[in-house]
Amino acid sequence: MPTNHPLRTEPEAERTIIGGLLLSAINGDDQCSETVFANLVAADFAEPECRTMFAAMQRLHAAGRPLEHGLLVSTLKADGMENPAGNLLEAAQRVATTASIGHYVRVVADAARQRKAFCVVNDTLHGLRNCKGEVGNVLAKLLAQLPTTPTASSHGPILTCLADVEPRPVSWLWPERIPAGRITLLVGRPGEGKSFLTTDATARVTTGTPWPDGSDCPQGSVLLLTAEDDPADTIRPRLDAHHADVRRVHLLSAVRRVDDDGPHDRMITLADVDAIEATLKRLPDCRLIVVDPIGSFLGGRTDAHRDNEVRGVLAPIAALAEKHGPAVLVVAHRRKSAGSIADDLALGSRAFTGIARAVWHLTRDAEDKARRLLLPGKNNLAREGDGLAFSIIGEPPRIAWEREPVAMSADDALAVECQSREQKPGPDAEAFDAASDWLRLALADGPRLAKELKDEWRDGQDGSERTLRRARQSLSVEVFRPEVPGSWWWRLPDKVANDPEDKQLGHLGHLAENSKNMPIFDPVECKVAKFQQLGHLGPLGPNRVRVTI
Repeated sequence: MPTNHPLRTEPEAERTIIGGLLLSAINGDDQCSETVFANLVAADFAEPECRTMFAAMQRLHAAGRPLEHGLLVSTLKADGMENPAGNLLEAAQRVATTASIGHYVRVVADAARQRKAFCVVNDTLHGLRNCKGEVGNVLAKLLAQLPTTPTASSHGPILTCLADVEPRPVSWLWPERIPAGRITLLVGRPGEGKSFLTTDATARVTTGTPWPDGSDCPQGSVLLLTAEDDPADTIRPRLDAHHADVRRVHLLSAVRRVDDDGPHDRMITLADVDAIEATLKRLPDCRLIVVDPIGSFLGGRTDAHRDNEVRGVLAPIAALAEKHGPAVLVVAHRRKSAGSIADDLALGSRAFTGIARAVWHLTRDAEDKARRLLLPGKNNLAREGDGLAFSIIGEPPRIAWEREPVAMSADDALAVECQSREQKPGPDAEAFDAASDWLRLALADGPRLAKELKDEWRDGQDGSERTLRRARQSLSVEVFRPEVPGSWWWRLPDKVANDPEDKQLGHLGHLAENSKNMPIFDPVECKVAKFQQLGHLGPLGPNRVRVTI
């Protein structure tokens, strides 16, 4: 088959496969070599050097001989290769792990099938070119339209002119926070509430409930890869507490392989790209993939502290997400060491934060340990937005979001944390009492704009926002928006609420906006929000909406 063709070639994938075979020979990884030789032949390689090296490896493998370096060099010299040792060394240096070798095998095989199809069509048209009559004229015109000069050679750079790239907007699962078709990293210490956060996100995606900031959430299925929580006593109860549609939640825990001894099940890893892609094909409406935690799914041979090995595992997953469209939310633990940049504290290699398009950090409020802060790290696709705050309440426990955003970044929180190691955080009693008295007086005549109050407190009283927030919580000040979207207001409560759930009902998103009425919460009905004159609300019915708070 000729190598001069106008279709794509995959030189990087071809060289990676050669390097993977060399590495598997060193590590004694028979599964890697069996995967490659069972799915590829030498003719599948467009690069002449790769084709020659693979053909030699294939002959040795078929003869039951090892892919030993010296034996390969002598074999390749006999095949006419001028610098076999240098070519083998270059291929070996490109690969640090064989975890994703199956992905590269599919890439090369797919490109080979395309080239073969082109050649078949091209040869057929050439054969019919001399056909007399109308059919021959049509086929001759069709042949003339096919490219006759190669767009890429077997060697050299592959260039893409940006004038040929069609611009498109970024697709979002959670606007400006979690991009669709990309990897997002969630970083936090154990026990901070990362799994609760992923459960809340799962519930919103499966029901189409708006996000805590009121933005729309597309409805679809969720795929969970989770290793630390039991499905029966932890995952399902939490999903029920958040009112998820569990019919749309699927747990991918193992992969089955069949060999001469029969079927064998083993724990899924991110190297099982083929199994994950097969799952996505069975779930075409999948909007979110949760990997919790990432360290449990890298595979035993991947060093989480080496950039090239981490990228070797995550790059195929990133390509898979872009191809099929779901957002990938990867949960990572935070390292114990201190630092000044929050993104650098993700446990393991910097490749985790490097390949992610957005990074979010979950930490506890330094002044209120029951309050969790979801704070922004890097964001390559949008501006650095505000953070959010929530508490974990109830039994079974669930998330209760606060209405107002948090004007703090993850680096800001880290600076406060570092300062707290030297001195106890928070305002002293005198400043707190002064803030409470000032706020009570400022709200005595009725509701006020939150921004106006904060500006007066900061500029007129020279007070800190943290002190004002503690005073607001102490007085049970109600935070609300008369119109959605619209500005936030504060007002003193008619009576002090005793139930923390009454203080943190969470933002209802577009439900309140669409209703044109204020929601009425019936404590007997366990927070079933009643609205008048609502449109179609899906399977929950026209009269009531269950709202996750």
